[in-house]
Amino acid sequence: MYLKLTNNLTKVEYTFTGLTDNLESRMFYSFTITLPEGISDGEYKYELFDEENTLQASGLLQVGDYVPEKTEYKPENKQDYITYNG
Repeated sequence: MYLKLTNNLTKVEYTFTGLTDNLESRMFYSFTITLPEGISDGEYKYELFDEENTLQASGLLQVGDYVPEKTEYKPENKQDYITYNG
């Protein structure tokens, strides 16, 4: 199996090959992985493939103490809002 991580911000990819599942479960996978030195903290898309390059799992994961920036929209005046009464 191999695992591909793609940083959602920078689009830098990391691939971990030759992985062996440490569990005997139909629902979960468990791997021992050493992250490369210098990998950026942040949100990553992960994709797990088997030997035939078939996608087995995908999702999001977080590396490090990354905290996403929260931006709140504050209009300058009340006219910036549109209210529908339907």
